[in-house]
Amino acid sequence: MRRGIKQVIGPAYGSFDYGNSHFIALNSSEVPPPGTKPPPKRTTGQMEQEFSYISPRQISQLTADLEANRDKAHVFVAMHYPLKPLTADDRLYPGHTARELIELFAKYPNVSYVLAAHEHLYYNPQDSSNLTHVPAYIAGEPTRYLVSGGAGAPIWVKPDEGGFHHYLIFQVDGPRVTVALKRLP
Repeated sequence: MRRGIKQVIGPAYGSFDYGNSHFIALNSSEVPPPGTKPPPKRTTGQMEQEFSYISPRQISQLTADLEANRDKAHVFVAMHYPLKPLTADDRLYPGHTARELIELFAKYPNVSYVLAAHEHLYYNPQDSSNLTHVPAYIAGEPTRYLVSGGAGAPIWVKPDEGGFHHYLIFQVDGPRVTVALKRLP
């Protein structure tokens, strides 16, 4: 008998608390409903080979999770496909899903960071030319989006475009979050 991923490793959506923060992992690689066509790539017009989809059921779970954690100082959300990528072709499914999530996160002032990694680079859409540090975040500011996909996979853009191996270290101190961008040699 063949077993599915949920039976082998468990659900692909989850969350937990640590200190004054709540952490959510979304599955942005769900299989879309039958008949859903992959979006064409902007650069080539060809159809994508993979989906970057989050189901309405998971968005409903996310909404309930955010609502239940309004009291947390910070909420961190992690997913594979970015909502605000460097390259438009590397985004979360561009239909209702991406718009819906950005609008949802804007309703919760404690959603501090939304992290993604599909692009093999570092990208901060709030300050795209800054490749040395991430400005500190204070609770109540607009949600920050970061792409951090430079932990080991091949890099496909130049270093001055964020193409370098790296990792991020987050430090939460009450209402303040600092992020250290660490380049690997």
